[in-house]
Amino acid sequence: MRTALFISLALLCMLSACSGIRYMEIEMYRPAEISYPREVRKALIVDNALPQPPDTNCVYYVGGIYREQCTASADSALRDACRFLGNALVEANYFDDVLLFDEKLRNDSANYYIYRKIPPEEVQALCEETGADAIISFDRLIFHSKKEIKSSDGYTNGTISVYVNGIAGSYLPNDAARPVAVLVSDSIFWSEWGESERHVNSLLPTPEEALRIAAGYVGEKICSAFVPHWESGQRWIYTSSGSRWKEGTAYAAAGKWDAAAECWQKLFDKTTNKANRARLASNIALCHELTGNLEQAHAYVTTSVTLFDEIQGEEDLHTLLQKQYMRMLEQRIEDDSKLNLQLQEAAPMVF
Repeated sequence: MRTALFISLALLCMLSACSGIRYMEIEMYRPAEISYPREVRKALIVDNALPQPPDTNCVYYVGGIYREQCTASADSALRDACRFLGNALVEANYFDDVLLFDEKLRNDSANYYIYRKIPPEEVQALCEETGADAIISFDRLIFHSKKEIKSSDGYTNGTISVYVNGIAGSYLPNDAARPVAVLVSDSIFWSEWGESERHVNSLLPTPEEALRIAAGYVGEKICSAFVPHWESGQRWIYTSSGSRWKEGTAYAAAGKWDAAAECWQKLFDKTTNKANRARLASNIALCHELTGNLEQAHAYVTTSVTLFDEIQGEEDLHTLLQKQYMRMLEQRIEDDSKLNLQLQEAAPMVF
């Protein structure tokens, strides 16, 4: 399968007028961490986590001195995490249908920190009740929030940081005893300036609002574990003052990668200068990557690494940069194989 790519040329910097490097952002279609069997077409999102007590993991400092323990209910935050995950899965358009289970699965008296998988019989019952082929759950979600107020030069600064960690799970009804766990770990931060502590507090979210926003953010981000998704990455092209080289650069700027490759290939074939051959090989590798020819891209970047190593040494910046590119292409080749599996063929659920 030719990997679909949306190329966004964001030319960020030129190292010199005659020759240098131009950087760009590309969007790559990446596989999910989890591969589902092809027959899984309807997913059910559930809340299997216990909310932490309102007076837990929330502190307030003023001028570096502890003032009080905040209170923030996590019940709504857990619902928001499920809702935002569900919305993100719908937008990904991978499953035929995504359902959201309204009720909490856990009402036991265990400590909120205790991780409990959904019992197999409950997984099967939920799938039978809703017609779902798979369950995606938050099995534990814990929030740590900190609010700080500081004054400087007559102004007041307020910050809130929320750190979220936990476990999401993926369950299949015919293999419910062996769910796949996905670790959740992320953070979100706010900073506001004002004339007084009261003014700053009016600009910052309340502790409960901060938890809910953080939960929604985590719900959206964790979506990539369950469905193929777009992800940005940075690439670069080597530039030079030669007319043919500039022609290739112009084609690249217009997204005409086949034409750019043709220009740079002609230069590569006729030049004997190793430094130019190394730079051209890197450019040709990028053209092949962006037209879906990953194996050819890897071959050319390997040539670039070898040439830079020969003329400038293995610790040279360009050698290291090309080695990094080679590793990124190796990961893309591996990802491409997994993506084919997820989009075309039936597969066991694996992590």
